[in-house]
Amino acid sequence: MTKNIINHSIIQNCKNTLGEGLHVCISGLYWLDIIEAKLFVKSDDELFFEFNLPEQASSILKVDNQIVYLASESGLCIFDIENQDWSVIAAIPDNENLSSMRANDGVAVDDGRYFFGTMEKQISGSNGSLYIATEESISKVHDGIGIPNSFIRVNEYSFLVSDSFKSVIYRFTFNTQFSAIEKCELWLDLSNFRFTPDGGCIDVHGNIYIAMWNGSCVHKYSKHADLISTYQLPALKPTNCKLSMDGKSLLVTTARQDMSESELEKYPRSGSLFQIGLS
Repeated sequence: MTKNIINHSIIQNCKNTLGEGLHVCISGLYWLDIIEAKLFVKSDDELFFEFNLPEQASSILKVDNQIVYLASESGLCIFDIENQDWSVIAAIPDNENLSSMRANDGVAVDDGRYFFGTMEKQISGSNGSLYIATEESISKVHDGIGIPNSFIRVNEYSFLVSDSFKSVIYRFTFNTQFSAIEKCELWLDLSNFRFTPDGGCIDVHGNIYIAMWNGSCVHKYSKHADLISTYQLPALKPTNCKLSMDGKSLLVTTARQDMSESELEKYPRSGSLFQIGLS
């Protein structure tokens, strides 16, 4: 029987237009507002920082001391928090990096390799792609995705990737060199529901957590895509979720994008960073 759980608190009332790209590490919490081109940091000693970025970054792939690795409009970029310097270290090929496109979600595969997706800024169809990036180059590995999200690693070579445009979640399996995708399988179809899958994560038991855009909740699934629990939130559009360092709670970014006045009245905490207790 599916459990419906209400156990949340606000970590930061930041009213993000499109909070996303959540990254949790020993130094603190890092996330983005894609639309506003901002980076937010809440340090382990509870200090809060906000930085303006030169373009729309969408996913925080890694944090190495003061250096934040991001997927952005240009490709693979780094932002030096201390000096507030921005650099593009690997660009999406020029003929594919149209002004109408931007990166969306992504994940670090290993220390120097990253897996991320692109989408249209004004979505019109399945015109995005999936890429493998290193600090030297970026290569396309899959075409025909609308809004790529989640990027949850389920084993050494396989990842769950949501297409939020179609409201489905795929399982992509790479070859051993991560140079090509060998298999694409449908993992979960949510196209008959009013909400759509967005960002997510996996716990030590193999359970999958997915933020549900327009669903005011995070779903917890088994590794076989069976719904276990629904964690309710007072925000209409959860966008991403990651486990805390101790694994006892879930951090969740949310959005206010395209919400009506009546929706904002009903969900005034939309755009905040939430914490959900798991135990």
